[in-house]
Amino acid sequence: MGTISAKKLNEALSKAKNVGIVEESFTIDGCDLVLRNLRPDEYAAVLQECQGFEDIAYLNAYQKGHIAKAIVVVNGVDLHDTQLVEVEEEDPKHPGQIKNVKLELHAYLLKFVISTWSQEVVRSVYLKFGDVVALAERKAKDGITFIVPEETDEEKYRRLLLEAQACQDDIPDTLVDKILDDLGLMRKSTAEEVKAAMEAADQLAREQAEKEQQIKQSQEQPSPEPIPEPQEVRQPLNKAPGTPPVDPHQTLQQVIAARQASSQAVHQEGSTRKIW
Repeated sequence: MGTISAKKLNEALSKAKNVGIVEESFTIDGCDLVLRNLRPDEYAAVLQECQGFEDIAYLNAYQKGHIAKAIVVVNGVDLHDTQLVEVEEEDPKHPGQIKNVKLELHAYLLKFVISTWSQEVVRSVYLKFGDVVALAERKAKDGITFIVPEETDEEKYRRLLLEAQACQDDIPDTLVDKILDDLGLMRKSTAEEVKAAMEAADQLAREQAEKEQQIKQSQEQPSPEPIPEPQEVRQPLNKAPGTPPVDPHQTLQQVIAARQASSQAVHQEGSTRKIW
């Protein structure tokens, strides 16, 4: 098994270190900054530090975390080889006494520098960090010849969408909606909900208009006059035309008188028979 000295190997691979790392200098509000793109482990560390936050707190921690790890120069102070920063803090166990505490560089920048910036400055610096990432991507392709032809615009668009979708699983839905809204976009589910709401509103408006039209038509038409109920007319049976109406009391008296007369006639006839 062959062996090589680390010194010889380091000399041979010195150019391989920090491949793909790009730096970009700029000035914002009088402050000179130099940012670099992050290494894979640093991106993972930012996501780890953002766990537990939601909505706006997550967005702020996400942006500030990338900026804190990307800063390598602040107003001429070189921080390339700085990993820890020693600060003096009051000892909580001994009030009134000062002790030296070592903080990681990005933690120090977050606490004593970036936390003093306005939200507008944080957003602008984070957008500049995006420019650094884009520059690093272009530079990584310089000098490389691909056997497979470079992807088309459609393939690149699909790849970027898949990468964005993979990152979306680690970001709260409210933050995803806010980012898409800032870019003038929206998720498919949100678009369908908006379409359904608009259709429901249109249907409700049509139903309301129909009801108002029916009410208006009913008010314009006159109310129909009531039809009088037919009155029952009773005519006496077997009544000759022109005959005056019969008094029921008079008819009853005539019947009684006729019966009495018949009875007397029978009595007289019996008396006569006895004489003979």
